[in-house]
Amino acid sequence: MPMDQWWWLSFADDDGFLGAATVGPSGGFIEAVQLAKRLNINPGGEVVGAGPLDHLPPERFLNCLMSYDDIQAMDRELLGDPEAKPATWDQLEELIEGREDAESPKA
Repeated sequence: MPMDQWWWLSFADDDGFLGAATVGPSGGFIEAVQLAKRLNINPGGEVVGAGPLDHLPPERFLNCLMSYDDIQAMDRELLGDPEAKPATWDQLEELIEGREDAESPKA
């Protein structure tokens, strides 16, 4: 397995979202979670991951724990539009659930 994989990790507990991180390089999901712990960016709770990633955000967003506000700032930077409005939690939940009435976020 390649050792150059990057993973999006999202952390939550019973009270909600704890943060997220783009973590790597690693050899896979388990190693990315272990790396997050070694880097002291694992806030605890449960973790879900997506990866390996095809594209990376700017370096300042790598291997650090991000709040929801940090993630919105990263989205705006990646979109190249400081006025872009990232999806709300409700919109994301609707999209994940596959509801037909779900609307994509609009800028």
